[in-house]
Amino acid sequence: MRRLTAALFASLSEAETSQGILALARRPVLDAERLFGGTPLVLLADEVQNPGNLGGLLRTTEAAGASGAILTEGCADPFAWKALWLSAA
Repeated sequence: MRRLTAALFASLSEAETSQGILALARRPVLDAERLFGGTPLVLLADEVQNPGNLGGLLRTTEAAGASGAILTEGCADPFAWKALWLSAA
């Protein structure tokens, strides 16, 4: 855990109203065996362009115990801050 100045924190986040938390993480690597092994439950998102909607779908998919998700070309970036944002509302 690190403490940042308000100015530095603001420069690292695009959120207008922040919860005061930032995270640094590695992007997951596609692992076909993990995705399709056993009895797979996979979300297929086709051209979901709103990052907030895509984030909601991905969080719901994970909560349902899915093995992963496949996004077609034209989908929002699943790593965009609006897709990752966990709203308090």
